[in-house]
Amino acid sequence: MLKSYLTIAIRNLLKNRIFSVINMFGLAIGIACCFLITVYVYHQLTYDHFQDKADRIVRVTMDFGAGESGRNVVVTGTRVLPELERNFPEVQKGVRFLTGSTIVKYNDKVFDETGFVYADSTFFDVFSFKLVEGNAPTALSRPNSVVLTHSTAKKYFGETDALGRIMRVDNQSDYIVTGIVEDCPDNSQIKFDFLASFSSLEVSKTEEWYDANYITYLLLTSPESIEPLQVKIDRYMKQQSDVNGKDRHLSVFSATYAPGPLASYGRRWF
Repeated sequence: MLKSYLTIAIRNLLKNRIFSVINMFGLAIGIACCFLITVYVYHQLTYDHFQDKADRIVRVTMDFGAGESGRNVVVTGTRVLPELERNFPEVQKGVRFLTGSTIVKYNDKVFDETGFVYADSTFFDVFSFKLVEGNAPTALSRPNSVVLTHSTAKKYFGETDALGRIMRVDNQSDYIVTGIVEDCPDNSQIKFDFLASFSSLEVSKTEEWYDANYITYLLLTSPESIEPLQVKIDRYMKQQSDVNGKDRHLSVFSATYAPGPLASYGRRWF
């Protein structure tokens, strides 16, 4: 019986070849589109899921100005992180970033690198990027230290050992390679090729509220700390504004780090 059904089906396909080809081509396109959509949706829904502490990581943003004239920005001053660490026990630790591009040179290899990021030494305490060579607690603890992704190390050094090598950055400073980290996943909001120590920057020695060029992340003691912390920072920043008598206001928003791409949420705190 089954054999006869197959025979009839094949005869019909051969009898109406053009119609059959169009149908099969349309079916193949439909299946391919469904597959691609499924892959894309999965990619988006698993953003940053590799971060073990995702439910405790928040990002700080600032709001300059008052009322309708306020302008929310995703960057903060250098003072935000140390100030929050000093005054709020809910903040376990944090990381400041400065992203940008720079010229990197090693021997005769010179590249304009757009994925050059400066980060505090606590980077590997907060985020779950896997360091395959080097010591995570000390990799970014000293000025002029830099961690390379695996693909970046291969680009500059091939299959030879990269640890301890000296690279010239921006034609001004020599940086020593202190670690190799796995390449950043595609579904990670944090991406870099070079991860240099934040202490290499002169601004790391100062604390400024409004020199807002830095991205700040916090690692909280628990996921339940987010909402209470918002309320506390609301009161604290209002006090700072009253004491300093400034006409420009600062607001801080926290943002969930998972399950999707990090997007700010919350309310104005002034």
